[in-house]
Amino acid sequence: MLPLNNLTRLVTTNAKPFVPADFTNWFCAMAVETGLPDGLSPQALRKPTCR
Repeated sequence: MLPLNNLTRLVTTNAKPFVPADFTNWFCAMAVETGLPDGLSPQALRKPTCR
């Protein structure tokens, strides 16, 4: 369990905070698993999400 004063929002399946590279790798793997085109990253989807 994370302390209540922790600013971590996203955690791994082991309840550890993601580091940026691990989050990007996880995100890309999930995008491929869901059938989205290869090469999508959190950064690539940032602008479309905001629209």
